[in-house]
Formats: sequence, structure tokens, C-alpha cells
Amino acid sequence: MKNLDDGSVEAELQGEELKVDFLIKSMKSLKRASVKKCDVIIISINRSREDFTIADTR
Repeated sequence: MKNLDDGSVEAELQGEELKVDFLIKSMKSLKRASVKKCDVIIISINRSREDFTIADTR
């Protein structure tokens, strides 16, 4: 996820389709944020990316 200069947020998600769909629906229903628009673009998985990390928020 990345905050953009125009105030929007960009996220690139990879995973099982049902889990990704669940996450998108969860983000749209957040009470502490307002999701006005959500564009979904299907892209192929790039397993060789070195700039993709998973942050542990626990």
C-alpha cells in the first residue's frame, strides 16, 4: 500500500481470489476511512519482484 500525492491510496494485492475479494470488501466498509472509488486491475503475478515486502503488524 502506498499513499499518493493526490490523497488516494494504491495497493497491489496477490493471493487467492476469494481472499483478495474479501480484503477489498473489508477496505470498502472501514469506518475510519472513506472509500469513494475502487478500481481493480487484474495483473499477472511477478514472482521475481524484489520491491514487494510483507510487513508484520502484530
